[in-house]
Amino acid sequence: MNIKISTLFTSAVALMIAFSSCSKIKEATQRDISISPAGVTFTVPIITSLNAGTTIGTVPVTMDLDALIKAQASKFGISNVKNVRITGVKIKLNDSDATNNFANLENLSATIKSNTSEVVVASVTGNADAEKSELTIPITGGNAELKSFVTASSFSYVLTGKARRVTTKPLSATATFTYTLTVGL
Repeated sequence: MNIKISTLFTSAVALMIAFSSCSKIKEATQRDISISPAGVTFTVPIITSLNAGTTIGTVPVTMDLDALIKAQASKFGISNVKNVRITGVKIKLNDSDATNNFANLENLSATIKSNTSEVVVASVTGNADAEKSELTIPITGGNAELKSFVTASSFSYVLTGKARRVTTKPLSATATFTYTLTVGL
């Protein structure tokens, strides 16, 4: 009887050690990291149309994703990317004024685009008619898989929207995108 209890106890301890080791191994071989590459400056042309779907700007993106990953998780690189999700889109107008700012826009969407596909990743509808030079665009579509876009050498974001009022000058803007990457061995 003592041998059975001893065997059961030893088996239980061995299982607990194995499960805790598996958890540590998974943590060491897979993790989420947040990256926010430097902002990209682009020009918003004079907006003369009040129609929906007007192009507000195109933001070409090139980044050294491998270096951004290694800066946070030195054991991983671009070949270890399992999943990419966008978690933040922020646009800042660098030279806005009282008549040329985000109040001019009713709606704004950000679409990630490559030469083969595109996905709307962020959108704001009913933007407030209040003077502001910065706009955080809410992420849409849940966790769209963006690995094929972001691991490419270059891609772009196309900003489209509907103007409430036309603008009177081109505007310099900076777009900042934040991503969560799952990397693993």
